[in-house]
Amino acid sequence: MKKSKIKPLLAIAGILLLLFAAVSASTMASEIATAESATATRTLPAVPVSEGEFFSVRIEASDYGIMGQVLETFPAGFKYATSTLDPGSVEVVGNAVKFYLLANASFNYTMIAPGTAGTYYFSGMLIDVDKNESEVGGTKKLKVEPATAIATRTLLAESISPGENFTIGIEASGYGVMGQVEETLPAGFTYVNSTLDPGSVEIADNTVKFTLFGETFFNYTVTASNTVGTYLFSGKLIDMDMREYEVGGDKEIVVESATATRTLPAEPVSPGANISVGIEASGYGMRGQVIETLPAGFAYVKSTLDPSSVEVDAVNNSVKFTLFSENSFNYTVTTSDVEGAYNFSGMLVDVNEKEYEVGRDTELVVEEQEAATAARTLPAEPVSADANFTVRIEASGYGSFGQVVETLPAGFEYMNSTLDSESIEVKNNTVKFTLFGENSFNYTAAASNSTGTYNFTGVLKDMNMNEYEVGGDTEIVVGPTVGTSGVESSIEQEMEAIGVEKDK
Repeated sequence: MKKSKIKPLLAIAGILLLLFAAVSASTMASEIATAESATATRTLPAVPVSEGEFFSVRIEASDYGIMGQVLETFPAGFKYATSTLDPGSVEVVGNAVKFYLLANASFNYTMIAPGTAGTYYFSGMLIDVDKNESEVGGTKKLKVEPATAIATRTLLAESISPGENFTIGIEASGYGVMGQVEETLPAGFTYVNSTLDPGSVEIADNTVKFTLFGETFFNYTVTASNTVGTYLFSGKLIDMDMREYEVGGDKEIVVESATATRTLPAEPVSPGANISVGIEASGYGMRGQVIETLPAGFAYVKSTLDPSSVEVDAVNNSVKFTLFSENSFNYTVTTSDVEGAYNFSGMLVDVNEKEYEVGRDTELVVEEQEAATAARTLPAEPVSADANFTVRIEASGYGSFGQVVETLPAGFEYMNSTLDSESIEVKNNTVKFTLFGENSFNYTAAASNSTGTYNFTGVLKDMNMNEYEVGGDTEIVVGPTVGTSGVESSIEQEMEAIGVEKDK
């Protein structure tokens, strides 16, 4: 037999009433408040609420003594739901609620708006420890508007793998005290679970009914079809009055086969060189793996992934890269010391352990290459302090792309170059020039404001990140330049030294 919850509540209420009466009969007049000082205010929502909507009311009370009571009378059609007070301190009688206070300064209670739009008025009384009554002030009027029920669907993935589990988000509001979202899944999709109580979910074929009791958001998980293609979701929200509204938001999801491609250097590379291999992968789900088998004589160096996501199998000369939603990454290997044509192979393993061959580039040619070179040309004559001057760089043999890294002398400043600004990176006195087939370029620098002899240094990095010193000119002089005016000035100084006055 179930125990009734009514008796304990009545017992608590009775005890509170006895205490209330006992304290009011006491002679401790100095410790209790007077009727004039006891106050209570009500705060209702400032904006209209929808039919059937849950909303909060705040009560602030003071100076009622060590014990008091707030008696709230709410309009017809409204229903009390809960409060921040202990349930034993609350008594619901018809369309009124008694809140017993023991030194509480404020509390909130939650109501459910009626199913009829209109303007409604609340009233209430604060009863102090001496049973003196004062009206609850503050806001009294509340407007209830017709419900505007709405529901939206969010597909938390743009594309998924066959048979993959994925999550769908549903937002719903304005449906009243109770509502229902009825989702129709695409053919081949299967419901798994949701964030709602299982008792609120009903499954019939490809239709899932979610019963809501005030919830504004929930997620549910489904398993995708095993067949690739584009699929559509549909659904409706049913409010407390059985009116139906279409679920808006996302509707379409793509089930696609997982794919991965490899990009190798297009040109032959040198024996023993470090090269970068690019991998692009998609459709593998929340987690996947790329397993690359390297050619004989090649050795794995590093990748752009976290080292903990990489596992090297030295016996089979393979590397396993674990992916968590990454669409691409690069890895670096050292080529064989022996010239020849070499083949890469690999597999992409999706979240369901299905395997797909890594496509696109498979062959790489290793052969001796012309050594990369770079040379610098500086002004042959001294430059003036703070003057701008031009530096020429010639580079070759670096492959499809390369980089010249120039270190300027102290006090010198980079100004500009003939290359695209996006190909240049300046940090302190180091300037990086990225090349895509260019054989030469110029850059302008400003000289130091101090005279003296200064040295430039630099390296050329080829497409395999091998480094070569930039040759050519390295030294530049900052000082006074010698010209006609300089010669005249020198002659004048010598004439003055021997006492000969210049003709005016």
